[in-house]
Order: sequence, then C-alpha cells, then structure tokens
Amino acid sequence: MPEPEDLPVAGCLFCGSLPQLEPAVHHGFTISCNAYECPVQPETRPFDTAEQAAAAWNGRA
Repeated sequence: MPEPEDLPVAGCLFCGSLPQLEPAVHHGFTISCNAYECPVQPETRPFDTAEQAAAAWNGRA
C-alpha cells in the first residue's frame, strides 16, 4: 500500500470531490495532509491519523 503522500493528487477516494483546502484535507489519501476528514461530507469518514484512513481504505479494497 503506497503512503498517502505517494499517491497522485486527485478527487477524494471516498466521496469523489476535489480538495477544498490548502494544504488539502481529504481523507488523507489523495494528498499528504495533517487532517483526515472530508470537508464535503465530514460525517462520512473523519480520521485523526493517516493510519486510521489507511485502515478504512484497506477495508474497502
């Protein structure tokens, strides 16, 4: 599994929307960031750490 910062910049893998913040905050997958919460659908997947986000993504694969 690649580290989040190794992935290309793209839409959110959970909701598909594009990052809204700088540095981008989007589930910790499409961009290296310090907050792992979707700004469009924050109730769906709030994460405190990259590890939590990775675990959730691995659960979807």
